[in-house]
Amino acid sequence: MNSCLQKDIQKADEQEIFLSDVISGLHQKPKKLYSKYFYDDKGDSLFQKIMEMPEYYLTDCELDIFKNKTAELLANIVLDGSPFDLIELGAGDALKSAHLLTLMAENKIDFTYMPVDISGNILSVLERNLRKQIPSLDIQLLQGDYF
Repeated sequence: MNSCLQKDIQKADEQEIFLSDVISGLHQKPKKLYSKYFYDDKGDSLFQKIMEMPEYYLTDCELDIFKNKTAELLANIVLDGSPFDLIELGAGDALKSAHLLTLMAENKIDFTYMPVDISGNILSVLERNLRKQIPSLDIQLLQGDYF
């Protein structure tokens, strides 16, 4: 099967799943729609603004850990020098993890960074930024949810 036909089939499957999710969600009480459908340019931008709010303290806490505990994190990740995959769930734009990734690249650690995020848009932002910041980084993007 050629790649164009495969893409058309995949797109049709995705549209069918979306339609099914919308119909199912509208029949529930209260009505609902999976948040994965909000992650596009505007949704990603809105979520980043939410994360900048003082009430959303997790971002600042995580950033503090990545900035100030990178050596400790590195010591606990790299055990025997063997190549490995570093998988990050909910990677977002990798603003926080970039600190650890930079240290790992500077120490010539052999690993593949595998960021997982529901937003394909934010993964492309992540890839663009990290390729500029850490050109030697081996990145394999994984779009999807945790399930």
